[in-house]
Amino acid sequence: MRLPEIKRLHLTNVTLPQTHPLAGDTCSVYAYLILHPDGPVLVDTGVGSGHDGIKQMYRPIGRPLEDALRDNGVGPRDIAAVINTHLHFDHCGENRLFPETPIYVQEREYQAAQEAAYTIPEWVDAAHLKYERLDGEAEIVPGLRLLPTPGHTAGHQSVLLEGEDGLAIIAGQAAYTAQEFARSEEGHVPGLEGSWDEELYLETIRRLRELTPDRVYFSHDRAVWEADETPDAP
Repeated sequence: MRLPEIKRLHLTNVTLPQTHPLAGDTCSVYAYLILHPDGPVLVDTGVGSGHDGIKQMYRPIGRPLEDALRDNGVGPRDIAAVINTHLHFDHCGENRLFPETPIYVQEREYQAAQEAAYTIPEWVDAAHLKYERLDGEAEIVPGLRLLPTPGHTAGHQSVLLEGEDGLAIIAGQAAYTAQEFARSEEGHVPGLEGSWDEELYLETIRRLRELTPDRVYFSHDRAVWEADETPDAP
């Protein structure tokens, strides 16, 4: 089987708050639509609506997830599975659109999301959501594997797509940018200071690089890391 087509969905721009290492910067929020033969799979659901605290702190500007899906010929009811790389507010905000659709998340991440000030609880626990809580690696459809990639959060996971034509990884926020993925050994990297565990964060990047992927996609960077890039590339 060849690799399925991957569609990047640019959902939102947020302004990072004063508590963030990159305070004042604009951060793009991406979801990914995988057009798998067994049915479309959605990776992350972006920022939700209707929360005054998020509006005031992050000033989100964007488009509805439903519109982004419609532009690619699908609607929420067509989605066969949802994957949350993790449950921070900008990755699970529109989970509510997928009642009864399996939503894959690591058990450790789901438990972390029950803690105070971790996320927006009503976005995680919207009515009729069906979480498939994993304890480690899992293949959910042929050629699509979920791999725990802790560091940014304790229960972060990434998506591995394997086919006869190579390996693509949707890293989520396992690395903040393509440049960081390529040059993690330099140490001064955008996502590191905001991670749950800096040592695990860097180890995860090293582990993903050791898989020798052909392409890597990120939640907050439009750039795609390509296999012909090296840590010393400009």
